[in-house]
Amino acid sequence: MLTLLSSWSRNVQSVPPNFVLPGDKRPGGDVAAPVCKDIPVIDLSQLAGLDRVEIIQLIMKANMDLGMFQVINHGVSEELMDETMNLFKEFFNMPAEDKAMYYSEDGTSKGNFRIYTSSMKGVNTWKDSVRHICEPLEDNIQSWPEKLARYREVVRAYLVEVRKLSLRILDLICEGLGIRLGSRMFMGFDQIFKGGQWLGVEPIPHAFVINISDQLEVISNGKLKSARHRAVTNADVARTSLVTFISLSLESIVEPAKALVSASETQLFKSFRFKEYRDIYFANLREPNDATTLDAYKL
Repeated sequence: MLTLLSSWSRNVQSVPPNFVLPGDKRPGGDVAAPVCKDIPVIDLSQLAGLDRVEIIQLIMKANMDLGMFQVINHGVSEELMDETMNLFKEFFNMPAEDKAMYYSEDGTSKGNFRIYTSSMKGVNTWKDSVRHICEPLEDNIQSWPEKLARYREVVRAYLVEVRKLSLRILDLICEGLGIRLGSRMFMGFDQIFKGGQWLGVEPIPHAFVINISDQLEVISNGKLKSARHRAVTNADVARTSLVTFISLSLESIVEPAKALVSASETQLFKSFRFKEYRDIYFANLREPNDATTLDAYKL
């Protein structure tokens, strides 16, 4: 529990040695990344009627060029988003003894709800994370915190609405590709790698930042681009981010959709189990290098 930033960092006068990254592993030092001005903002209220084709075209172009976009007028209420964010902030501000029952040294134990501080090359990163397994909701909700009033009620409502939105966007991507599938996307991050440099992502209030991640790049046979991205520490302001994954079962096979591979289009990736991908992904987080996880599956 001593490693949890939320339990000791408010009044700290110096950074403990086990939280100091080597100079060559730090994301840019004191130089702020310029803001990316090219991130599309897509208004989902325009999906009705004749605008649907145009919206799908905008989503597809964003995924082909950047691998990410923002959505507004998405159907998740601002009040629900704010209340959910406030509840997570309250959780991190709970006394250490109340968080102890959820603490996990490596983020993998303690059941379906756990808090931990991640590490990279043996050095703790400057963030606490909550791993919050949600589906199926009724099987997992009993592991969520009881001490925060309305936590289970509000977070459950939020997850239901965000899942609807995620699957709606996934359906639009499938329609744009001309295929049917289930895959993985997530919402929310801070910097994107584009044109040889890291650029800041400036989220619109109450918008969702959508990143399609690696599996859709594989399934689309490279037509869609998984955005290289990262979250960095802000020296001036504490930040809480909610990241929602729509993921696969561990035994799922990921491969290019057969409808997108033909005599004129070479298959770019080999098939793999999602568990294998996940294991390599987390190994790369612990021991980062210049290779991406997808490099292991390129033909």
